[in-house]
Amino acid sequence: MELNTLKKLRFIVPGILLFIQFVLFFSIKDLNDITNYLELHNVKNEISQFLFFISIIFIGILYYTFDIRKKIFKRNFEYVENNIKNKLLKPYENKYSTDEINNFKKGSKLINIFFYLIDNDASLKEKAKIVNFNGLIWTSLMDLLIISFFGFIIFFIRCFVIPVIFHFISYFDYSMAMAIANFVITFISAFFVSFLTEKHVSLGNEQLEIIHQIHKKELDRRISDLL
Repeated sequence: MELNTLKKLRFIVPGILLFIQFVLFFSIKDLNDITNYLELHNVKNEISQFLFFISIIFIGILYYTFDIRKKIFKRNFEYVENNIKNKLLKPYENKYSTDEINNFKKGSKLINIFFYLIDNDASLKEKAKIVNFNGLIWTSLMDLLIISFFGFIIFFIRCFVIPVIFHFISYFDYSMAMAIANFVITFISAFFVSFLTEKHVSLGNEQLEIIHQIHKKELDRRISDLL
């Protein structure tokens, strides 16, 4: 998968997921309404198509602007990045001092070297397509986890909090079903995010192995240039 395609999909996917969540909360009162909603907003309806597209773009912009995914899953991203840094520097632990090694790890210097070497090797670029595809599934499941947890909260509030405070029951059966569905999706997504985080590390290790085998001299030079 090309990097530009990956970036576009990472922008669009959360927009679609959030749009669906808003529709389920604000536009549908029971499970039968889902079919009616789909019939009313048939893809042949050009106005619905246009509004759907604009809504997704707007929601995607908000999600991207606040960088929600990266803030919530900061530890996952750092885990992957730290693995790359540590594995790149593994052969140099006896060559450089601890202070020098720690200095190399600061910022994105090593990550830049890693991607430079990938971009200049045909076999690594092919492997990068697999990594990018895994990354898309990985981040999409992060988005699904975030948005389904958000859905669980809002439907739970509509089930139990609103009736207590305002003495008003708001489509209890439907809201309960959606709360349970969102909770289950959150739980399943969390499992797969954890699994794909490890897979992303494993795929990165395959690239690092090639770098150490084939591009050792180039890596030596570029790391020494960091001093």
